[in-house]
This record gives sequence, structure tokens and C-alpha cells, in this order.
Amino acid sequence: NLQKLPLGISKLASLEELDLRHNKLVQLPDDITDLKSIEKLQLWGNHLIALPFKIGDLHSLKELYLMNNRLLSLPESITKLSLFYLDISYNYLKVSEASVDTWLKKYNKNYKIEQFDKKGGTYYL
Repeated sequence: NLQKLPLGISKLASLEELDLRHNKLVQLPDDITDLKSIEKLQLWGNHLIALPFKIGDLHSLKELYLMNNRLLSLPESITKLSLFYLDISYNYLKVSEASVDTWLKKYNKNYKIEQFDKKGGTYYL
């Protein structure tokens, strides 16, 4: 039951998959965005309230699992990602930056901000 990531995790430059499901993480260190080879990031079942501001710098990222956290919003930099899969269900997302809202709508024409009020949404990109 990790409450924070070990120091030096960002030095694993060739890491392609990181499974941090079902821990007690409240935040991720900013240097997690140094994992330039990461393709799959599994973060569901934590206590995350925010993502690193530069999450969009993970250009290799294709799958992002964020369900069952406590996220209040998504950072604007997330719009730089070209994801294959994104799950943001069961969070506390209410309002996102306009660019994030547009980015989500691009992938899911049925997306409405009201979806976040209850359980969020799952997006297959």
C-alpha cells in the first residue's frame, strides 16, 4: 500500500508499463513525466486528487487508467496525448479546462460534462 512513489523511479528511462493499482497514492511526483518510454500507466484505485501538470510530456503513453481516484480536474497538458485508451470513471471531476473538454469530445461524441457529476466516463480512443 504505497502512499508515495520511491525516489528514483523517474530514472527508469526504458520502463514501458507501470502498475500502481490499488495503493494510497495522493499525488504523483512531477518527475514521473521523465518516463519517456512509458506506454501503459495503471493508476486506478488510489486517492489521486491531481495529475502532474506536465502529464502531456509522456508522448509514448497510449493507455491511461485513472478510474476510482479523487481527481477534481485534468491538466490542460493532457490534450497533448494521443491515447488509445483512457478511463476517468469514478472520480470527482466537475469542470475541466475548455481545451480538455474539447479533447474529450473529439474522442467521444456523446461526452457531456454532466457525466462527471455522477461517476465520470470511460473513453475508448
